[in-house]
Amino acid sequence: MGRLIGLLFFLCLFALHRAEQSKCSLATDIVTVYVYRNIDKLGPSRYYSKVESVETCVCDAGFCIAIFAVRPTVCSAVVKMSPEEVEEFCPINQRAPKYMCEGTFSSSTPTEMEFECGEVSSFV
Repeated sequence: MGRLIGLLFFLCLFALHRAEQSKCSLATDIVTVYVYRNIDKLGPSRYYSKVESVETCVCDAGFCIAIFAVRPTVCSAVVKMSPEEVEEFCPINQRAPKYMCEGTFSSSTPTEMEFECGEVSSFV
């Protein structure tokens, strides 16, 4: 009997831990995206940024749904990049996409995007 109670207690703790891991504190329509960029040089003063992989959390009913990639073009976004990325990419690329370079940048700003999306596309 004690072993059964112990097992039930363990299962409850495990379920709570899993729920806490997947719990999302963001609003339903917010996606937080960590972007890994490969900055390719086009010429002496032009760069473009290629999104290689995206990890994201979409909130749905308070829980995260993992998706593999998003199309930033369907979102209006405020992008926060590391100072190195900003220094290398934004000032020298006047035609950078809006979602890449608007926002305030500082040395403590993480590489993070917050999208308010009307549509988010996932690719499996």
